[in-house]
Amino acid sequence: MKFRKILTVDDSELVTQIYRMALSRLSREGMTLVEATNGREALDRLEEHPDVDLIFLDLNMPVMTGSEFLQILKADPVLADIPVVIVSTIDSESETVKALKEGATAYLTKPFNAGELRQLMEQL
Repeated sequence: MKFRKILTVDDSELVTQIYRMALSRLSREGMTLVEATNGREALDRLEEHPDVDLIFLDLNMPVMTGSEFLQILKADPVLADIPVVIVSTIDSESETVKALKEGATAYLTKPFNAGELRQLMEQL
């Protein structure tokens, strides 16, 4: 797996646990998982971990939404190239197209399973 440090941004503890379980094998292989519960916290985590090379991002969160975070991320020349996968309960073509236009690399609808997550990572 080419990703060494992954940032997950989601305000749901259940979803965060799913990420932990889905990526646990990769963690044993040297991949690091960094977590944030909203966009503001995610920006702080990126300051602490500038070597993040993949982000899984929820859209609906308090403090700073995923869309707000994505706009800030893509406007920063140092961070703009980090691939961002939107992971959302919103399952609509228009929302997917909007996210991709805003700079997301891919869109995954919740609920997801470990296999879907790893397959998407392989495709990136």
